[in-house]
Amino acid sequence: MKTSTSYSQNPPLFHRINPTIERLGISRTTLYRLVEAGELELIHLGPNSRGIPHDSLVKFCAARGIKEAV
Repeated sequence: MKTSTSYSQNPPLFHRINPTIERLGISRTTLYRLVEAGELELIHLGPNSRGIPHDSLVKFCAARGIKEAV
């Protein structure tokens, strides 16, 4: 039998850009501005893919009092 694991117990290592901007309610341009300002980290996952490390997104949300986005 397959058991369900809580998201908070096993968070992803990184978050993809599109779902993240949807959850935060920001534009792609704003996301890249936040990366340029050093408020979010963006890593290369492959030649054409990038992601935001979970820890970076948690810190960003905590600094702004956002609880439901992560």
